[in-house]
Amino acid sequence: NEQNLIYYGNVYFWKDGSDKPDMLQVIMDTGSSWLWAPSSICNGCPSDDSLEHSYLINNGEGIKSITYGSGSIHGDIVRGVVSLENSKSRAIHNYKMLEVTSANLPGLEGSNWDGILGLLPTGMSGSDLFVTQLYKEGLIPEDSFGVKYTDTSEGSEITFGGFDKSIVEELDDFTFIDLFDDMHWSASLEHAKYGPYGNLPTDEIKSAILDSGTSLILMPTSLFKAFQKTILKEKKTCGLLSGYFGCYCQDKYDFQPLFFRLENYEYRVSQENYIVETWNKRKKFCYFLVQGSDFKKGSMILGDSFLRNYYVYHDVTNKRVGLYGDYMMYYRTKVFTPVFLTILAIAGGTLLCCICC
Repeated sequence: NEQNLIYYGNVYFWKDGSDKPDMLQVIMDTGSSWLWAPSSICNGCPSDDSLEHSYLINNGEGIKSITYGSGSIHGDIVRGVVSLENSKSRAIHNYKMLEVTSANLPGLEGSNWDGILGLLPTGMSGSDLFVTQLYKEGLIPEDSFGVKYTDTSEGSEITFGGFDKSIVEELDDFTFIDLFDDMHWSASLEHAKYGPYGNLPTDEIKSAILDSGTSLILMPTSLFKAFQKTILKEKKTCGLLSGYFGCYCQDKYDFQPLFFRLENYEYRVSQENYIVETWNKRKKFCYFLVQGSDFKKGSMILGDSFLRNYYVYHDVTNKRVGLYGDYMMYYRTKVFTPVFLTILAIAGGTLLCCICC
């Protein structure tokens, strides 16, 4: 965890005739599908580390560009031997990935991470699915992974092939949400609230995407403006600081938690996870890890600010996502069940009065 903005881990690359791997640190990104590593000639890549070309095989499969919310990368489609641990016997062979030769990632220069490992449930633009390949090659017991996000530099973890049973004991302990669409780790969004009663307008928003590659909660512009207006009703001295909306405050508990109902469950985002306290002109300033973005019509992104509140289980096989945490409320679907009361006997029969409840 780098400043609650990026979560990354180690990936090992192997080459023929050598038992010594090259190791890079890559962002574990549930919002994209490609694995990429910087080439030794990369222009604009985030770190100074790179992967020697000898670790990869270029079969002339073409070139590819990928656009992210924070920029873009460009490189060659190549094949490699890739593992999550320092063991060649535990590696995926002939894995399709990108060797990046140029990148435009403003503000990310000098980062501690080197590349990105995409973990979407469906391959996009011809990419391989990393978790599915691990499963197909018998390296993990099931086509799934679980993630614990922390707000400290240590303690975050990802478990491939299941979930950490020292954190979540049973599968039934999760609240499961069927994917809104197979292309993303997404859920049907029923409503959003600031505080337990402050409903925000979400009529035009159909889904929320759970994306570990995004540090913020990204709302469509119309919803973000409604969020700002709700805050301004409580606080008069608000504005932008380094591009983030916020207000002068005593502390983050001057504000309410956020709530998002995904299918039949309402999930809470605590003040600790979406508000940051800082100082401006010798006054305490609270800014929100929430921004407006019309990146995809009818959708919003629940990034790390949301994910840190829960342990998240990604079930590729069953196309669903499970969340486990303390801040969940179940909305029971109202079923109208007839209750029959005998009120009168007529001619040997029974007249029934049906009361629906």
